[in-house]
Amino acid sequence: MVTVPYVSRAAPATGTDIHGKWRVVSVLDSAEITGVSEQRARSYVGQVLHINADGFRFQNMTCKRPSFAESEQETAHYLRKSWHARSGNLGLPDRVTVIDARCTDVFLKGGGVIVFNWKGYFLEAAKVTGNP
Repeated sequence: MVTVPYVSRAAPATGTDIHGKWRVVSVLDSAEITGVSEQRARSYVGQVLHINADGFRFQNMTCKRPSFAESEQETAHYLRKSWHARSGNLGLPDRVTVIDARCTDVFLKGGGVIVFNWKGYFLEAAKVTGNP
């Protein structure tokens, strides 16, 4: 496995540029251990995630200077090993591009959609276009 730094480009090979604003559209599943209640996780729907070269910002937390190292992983194995979670409810392909955002992983789903883990819950977010 080769890990390379993520470089923002107009049309990355994955079809998704992670920099920008992302709106959480759903809670997909949870890991075996979570840091918040399911009710709290559902309150994340509609909130905006900001990702830029300086950091990953969601709610009141900023992960400064993430490497955005990108790797391709076998989804089920990676989620079990790294997150103690199942992959079945996430709608990810069998092999997924994982981007290290320092405090979490970003999984590229394609079509302007990502999945990320926040306090033990896997959230799906859609890229915000225009000027919301």
